[in-house]
Amino acid sequence: GGNEVSGGYPSQHEATLPGGWHSAETTPSYVPPSPVPPAMSQRTIRYVARIGERDHYNSHGMRLTDFGAILRQDRANYYRFGGDAEDEGDGGYFATTKAREDLQYMDVVPVGISMRRLRDKIVYGTPLLEIRIKEDTMYIRVLR
Repeated sequence: GGNEVSGGYPSQHEATLPGGWHSAETTPSYVPPSPVPPAMSQRTIRYVARIGERDHYNSHGMRLTDFGAILRQDRANYYRFGGDAEDEGDGGYFATTKAREDLQYMDVVPVGISMRRLRDKIVYGTPLLEIRIKEDTMYIRVLR
């Protein structure tokens, strides 16, 4: 008959949940995806960072010229010393050395500024930055 159910699955008209999910394919604890999934790699991290003079030097006192290394040092100094006065927390995202190492390999998207100007501001200045991280991409906006 036309109403036969193959494989023990309920027929579609009685089992379709919003979004096209079928109850037979989900576990009883299924929760629809939220706009901000709990997995750290999926959520958006936002923080404000002042790139201070100290952020331009590594722990051995060597001058950093790579802006990724400077951003990494900013977070290391934040966790070691509390950072600069305007630095904000990142929700623990860069609390580990490993997470800060990974920061250097993220794709960077400058917001409202060219990549070259952003790099120069970070390498040669002490800008206040708004940083948003979504998946493996870092969006950086210069606040002042």
